[in-house]
Amino acid sequence: MVRFCEAKLLDLNAIDLLIHEFSPAFRDALRIQIRNGKFTSQYWTLYIVGPPPGDYIWTTKRQKLILDRKAFRKGDVIKGRIDFECVEENADPRLVESYGRNPTTIKVKGVFQTIVE
Repeated sequence: MVRFCEAKLLDLNAIDLLIHEFSPAFRDALRIQIRNGKFTSQYWTLYIVGPPPGDYIWTTKRQKLILDRKAFRKGDVIKGRIDFECVEENADPRLVESYGRNPTTIKVKGVFQTIVE
């Protein structure tokens, strides 16, 4: 579920969206860069509590982004819908040997609205 979203205008044709979730133990984040009408996505998890869990690989399986319009300026309200899915897998050789790759599906789906900074 999309709960937090920030938007930053990088230049005339580029916007950075950061969709994130905070908890006391970790922070999940999905960064979407929109440039000239096309977008790329990057997902990661930052562990705040406890020892680092090892290395992970995130593989994007599905991504769809719909925005309410094509051009934005600072101070504009940006609205949209995201449908993103990736698979998280262990990449640390010690963990893979003990537990396998242990794939986990992560889905980020919902609507968002925020002000472009």
